[in-house]
Amino acid sequence: MRIDKLLANSGFGTRTEVKKLLKTGIVAVDNTVVLNGKFHVYPNVSSITVGGEQVDYKEFVYFMMNKPQGYISATEDRRLQTVLELLKPEHSAMKPFPAGRLDRDTEGFLLLTNDGQLAHQLLSPRKHVTKRYYAIVDGEVTSEDIVLFQQGVQLDDGYVAKEAHLEILTSGQQSEIELTITEGKFHQVKRMFEAIGKKVVYLKRISIGPLSLDPALALGQYRALHDQELTLLQSTTNQFKSQLLSKQAIKFYTKEGCHLCDEALQLLHELQQSNDFSIEIIDIYASDELVEKFSLMIPVVELDEEVIQFGQIDRGTVLEKLENRPD
Repeated sequence: MRIDKLLANSGFGTRTEVKKLLKTGIVAVDNTVVLNGKFHVYPNVSSITVGGEQVDYKEFVYFMMNKPQGYISATEDRRLQTVLELLKPEHSAMKPFPAGRLDRDTEGFLLLTNDGQLAHQLLSPRKHVTKRYYAIVDGEVTSEDIVLFQQGVQLDDGYVAKEAHLEILTSGQQSEIELTITEGKFHQVKRMFEAIGKKVVYLKRISIGPLSLDPALALGQYRALHDQELTLLQSTTNQFKSQLLSKQAIKFYTKEGCHLCDEALQLLHELQQSNDFSIEIIDIYASDELVEKFSLMIPVVELDEEVIQFGQIDRGTVLEKLENRPD
């Protein structure tokens, strides 16, 4: 990684500001002054100091935010305020994004991270990561509604929601409830109650998987996840991965001298090391039939009858394709 990028991501300013900082001669790598922003460093190996102070670089950041109403769960918007505007500049520099979304008028637990793989795992419906909400509902919520939610209510577009756990805190003309779901459809909680003739007037997410919103966080405040919290979250997202990826071997069709093939194969081997599945490498020139079938779409991976073309190497896309295979 270039030293200017590392320093910019660590909150030392923009690339231009970091360039000026380097010219002052106060940046050192392994006790050697560095003036050139293109100088390459190894974050987990090199000792990097600015003005004698050690730079503690972290590739990924994980923030728990108590999202207030009035902000949208997006990285940028021309008209509306985004949750990223609530971050300090040194944290914004790490380019986190919301892992999931909360409606503009919804409060509560929002996870912000730049770890795309973890975000994908949290959002994948096959992971069954729970999200728990507190809501105030116009109308009397009853035990019959609990049964309906367990069975799965049909939304306005015909989609039948997955089983949800409804807990009634108070019931009357206006009820208080907590609802646990494993999906994240558009306006899902509100639409589920609309499906049974009731209206959500206040909504707050209070937990994601094993993590609950820190009660010490006021609206608009956030903090980094503790190490124990991150470990819990990662264990939750990984618990199904091995089972999903070990269902069958992956057929990888390749040809000698293909640069893109080499990159794709390297990616698959990396995935193989961290997950339980096997790779069968097939030379397409082994038979005329394969040449005809795959000569114009190299490299490719075949899962059952589905063929994935590696037009662009993308770890998240590959994982999603692997994990969304039929059981």
